[in-house]
Amino acid sequence: MKASLRDLLRRGIDYSGMFPPAKLRAEEAVGEYRALQSSDLRWMLHRFSAPITALSHSAVLTLTDEPVAVIGRRGGEWENDRFEDARDLNAFLQAGGKVGSYECELPDTDDVDEVLGQLRGFSAADEVLVELNPDRPFPMILDALADADAFGAKLRTGPTPPATAIVATFIWECVALELPFKLTAGLHEPLSGHGMLGFVNVLGATAAAIQHDLSVSEIKVVLESEEPSEWRFEEQQFLFRDWDVSRDAIEDARALFASFGSCSVEEPAEGLSKLGWTL
Repeated sequence: MKASLRDLLRRGIDYSGMFPPAKLRAEEAVGEYRALQSSDLRWMLHRFSAPITALSHSAVLTLTDEPVAVIGRRGGEWENDRFEDARDLNAFLQAGGKVGSYECELPDTDDVDEVLGQLRGFSAADEVLVELNPDRPFPMILDALADADAFGAKLRTGPTPPATAIVATFIWECVALELPFKLTAGLHEPLSGHGMLGFVNVLGATAAAIQHDLSVSEIKVVLESEEPSEWRFEEQQFLFRDWDVSRDAIEDARALFASFGSCSVEEPAEGLSKLGWTL
């Protein structure tokens, strides 16, 4: 594998085996994660991702030697969900657990500053990521997250991804604001196709946007690429069409785009192998 591609993907996947479509039991998911840590794919692993309701499970409590990506409750009354999340997080911390990230959805409100004020109580996490609703205009929300200087943004890209223009706008805004972000779900294949986004597309688009100050429409072009021939990975750079992207730009991109959530690591690796990109 060329160094530029390895840099793009290194520690890029939050292993999310407890979530759909895998939906493994806690002990199965932790076992799979431990196996991956000892495999040739360990370089792609970032964190173990767990729903907050699973933090008290004995298997998850064995992960006290490393930070966990904790996914907060969703779908209920927002303030009550955060109260219960705080209770479960505190119990996990008291049991010796470490919280790498705490991730929760943003409620349907215009008072973003008030919401962020409530989320400051989750500062025991290394980072707090706020999941945005792709159906709501989010530039103002991203501005508020950047101004607060203690948060990152998250966008769900599956099981049904948002329109490519929405994802392109999200990436453009995060790059412009230097705001850390994460994408999750649906990123199983290296390249986009069959209505789904590719993980190489989103990572590569971020790096290209940083180096070449791409517009939203140009980022959209990168996101929609389905042709392997449009990509070329070399030791010191990768090229997409006529845009060259250095390893320095890749490093800057990965400082912003920390990871993407996936319930499989083998599947992304197999996709890279089928394209001949692991040789």
